Formats: sequence, structure tokens, C-alpha cells
Amino acid sequence: MLKLVLLASCLQLQLSSAALVSPLFTRVPTGSIKPTGWALDQANVQANGLAGHLRDFDSYVNGSIWMEGGSIEYSEMHESAPYWFNGMVALAFQLQDDRLIDQVQKFLDWTLDNQQDDGWLGPEPFVDNASAPRLVWPRYLLLLGLVQYAEADPTQTGRIVNAMHKFTAAVHDIFANNTQGDPSLGFQYDYQYVRWEEMLYSLQWLYDNYPEGQESQLIETMKLVRNAGFSWKDDWFTADIFPKTAPGLADLNMQTHGVNTAEALKSEALAYRFTFDPSDIDSTWERIDLVYTYHGRESGTFSADEHIAGLDPSRGTELCAIVEQIFSLATVYGILGNNYVADRVEKLAYNALPAGIFYDWWSHQYDQQGIPAIFRIPATSLTENS
Repeated sequence: MLKLVLLASCLQLQLSSAALVSPLFTRVPTGSIKPTGWALDQANVQANGLAGHLRDFDSYVNGSIWMEGGSIEYSEMHESAPYWFNGMVALAFQLQDDRLIDQVQKFLDWTLDNQQDDGWLGPEPFVDNASAPRLVWPRYLLLLGLVQYAEADPTQTGRIVNAMHKFTAAVHDIFANNTQGDPSLGFQYDYQYVRWEEMLYSLQWLYDNYPEGQESQLIETMKLVRNAGFSWKDDWFTADIFPKTAPGLADLNMQTHGVNTAEALKSEALAYRFTFDPSDIDSTWERIDLVYTYHGRESGTFSADEHIAGLDPSRGTELCAIVEQIFSLATVYGILGNNYVADRVEKLAYNALPAGIFYDWWSHQYDQQGIPAIFRIPATSLTENS
């Protein structure tokens, strides 16, 4: 296993007074650094492109049940509008774009103004008196957007933090009572089962910045959510279990899914903050080594044209997996450090990410594929050193 962390880095991690390991680096608040030059140009292109206009015409966003009067969803996951909100908050405030700020403000107001008495955020299932448990999964995305909004707009911080604490209490009770559902109830619960680390990120932000005396509940909720989810550490990212080649059709599952893999890169780094278990750090470096050794690409990504795909250059990578790698590895770097991780984030951002998006940001391709170079060298031109 490639050891990527130095003992000196571990020694810099200090226990906080209330049982979370402090990250090596502090998160830079959303909106505190403004883009200039090329970065500003790209942000404006994005705002003027497809992403910046989804709220105007995309029925899965403007007609979502997360919107006032909405009734349109493409699946039981109810994820489109939360995904949009999570992505749009930073862009709106980085640019101070009044049109986009107005859109995310309306989403925020509707969501918080309609928070239920027990703390639940967002819509209930379509069917009245449904027997299926409440689905926490799309709220992971909502919370990530709320974190950014609270950082970017101090006038909204108080109400956002209050809503997040109320929601945390509801989530705590759901998992403490084992009523969160499981994969047997449908694929939407499958995603909740394997993407638990997304919830940990927001809970830790709340703990680090606005604990409001709820430290114990926050940490207990983190533990409950992790323990109820899939163990990426023990049941997947090990030398004996992790696939070294592209899995066959019969072996595809939620663990071979590329986006799930990308999101899971950070799971044990986040868990380490409350477990204090050095093996969680070891698992983080081991999974990075496994993924990029057996499925890596020169552009910085790993192959995953929906599912991890080995080293065959004929296989590509889904754009979503690239975005999630950037977020996960940036999170790992923030908690544990290591310039190797930061270098890969930069490589992904400047090589793999642009390869999947049209120059005007009005379209993207689902999968990207590197171009394999084939050289034919006449045998007579070879020398001893060739």
C-alpha cells in the first residue's frame, strides 16, 4: 500500500475540546475569495450557460416538488432541485449575480419557511400516508447548499443554522430508531446507504462553526449515520476485495458505481475526526492508491463509464464522477493534508473537468474518453536505447 501521509502531518492534527479532531486546514468560507481573470470569465460563462438557466426552464428544477406548487420529479430520489441549489449558491455569490441570488434566495425561503415542526426539511413522499420511511438522502445535498449560503450571506446565517440544528435532531431520531430505510426498499435508499459521508460533512461544519451546545447530539448523529451505512473501509477498499480490473456485468453494484466511488474517497477521512482511529487514515490512503493504480487515467481521473472500468483506454469516465473526485479529494486534503492529493485535484480540475464540458457551458457529454496514442516505429530505426 502506498503510504502518502507523513508522521509529521498526523502530529499536526489536534483533538478539539469536544471530541472532534481538528482538520489540518480551515475551510475558506464561500464568497470570501472572488474570481478574477480567466476564473472570472469561466464563472460568467457558467452563469450564462446551461447551469445558470436551469431554474428558468428545466422542469426537474423549476417544477420540482421542492419548489412552491411543483409536482415533477424524475425519480423517487427527489434530488434535482437540491443538486441545483447546492451548485448554484456558490456561483451566485461568487459573482454577486442578482438574478441567481434571487433564485437561490427564493428556494431558501420556501424551504426554511416550510420546515415542519419536527425539524424535517423538504417535501414528503408523493403518496399521502406512505408506508415508506422518509428519505434523508437528497437532504444531504440541501445541507451542502445551506452551508455555503450561511457562509456567503451573513444576513441568513442565523436562520439557516437554526434550521440545520432542528433538522439534525430529526435525523438523529430517524437513525436512532432505525427508521431510515434500507436498500431493500428501493434504489433511492441504496444511494442513502452508500453516500452517508455527505451527511457527515455538513454535520461537521455545523459542529466546527455553530455547535450551539449540541456537540454531543451532532457527534452521535455522525456515528449513527456512518454505522447504518455501507462500510467502504471494511467491505470494499481493501486489497482482497477491491476489483483490480473492470467488473463484469453480473458484478456491477452500488460499490462499483463511479460516482459512489468518487464520493466515498473521503468517507473515512471524515469519520476519523470522531473515531480518532489511525486505521481510518490508512484506509483513506489505501483507497486512493487502489483506485488510481488499477483504474487511473492520465487526465487525473479514474475510469468509470457508470462503473469502474480498469485500465483499458477504450473505457471512459462519467463527468459527475470527476466533479465528485474534486470535492472528495479537496476534503481529504483539508482534513489530512498531503500535497499529492492537492496535485490530483488540480490535475482533475484543469484536465479531466474541461474535457467533459462544451466551451460555452451550454452542453456536456456524459462520458469522456482519453485518446489512446498508437505509434508504429520501423524496426530498422531502433537503437539499443530505444
